[in-house]
Amino acid sequence: MNEAFKIPPKSPSLLTGLEKLKIVFKNLVGKEFKLTGKTRTDGSNLRKLVAGELFKNGFPEAALAGSFEIVPPKQKGVPRLIPLATK
Repeated sequence: MNEAFKIPPKSPSLLTGLEKLKIVFKNLVGKEFKLTGKTRTDGSNLRKLVAGELFKNGFPEAALAGSFEIVPPKQKGVPRLIPLATK
């Protein structure tokens, strides 16, 4: 997966809105998607399709390094903004 997906936006208010997401994912509607019957493979392929569409349409302004922490500690999951001043 692209490293850009591991960096959250500078602010939660910069997240892509629902109306724009509708437009971004419009290209996936009706697109052929072959299922292998293997849940891990199918899930991975679907995530790649979704990630590809998001990547083509750009990302919001990224947060500065050190201004966020990836939770849980094993660095799996969705990045969350955590102000470092509160630690």
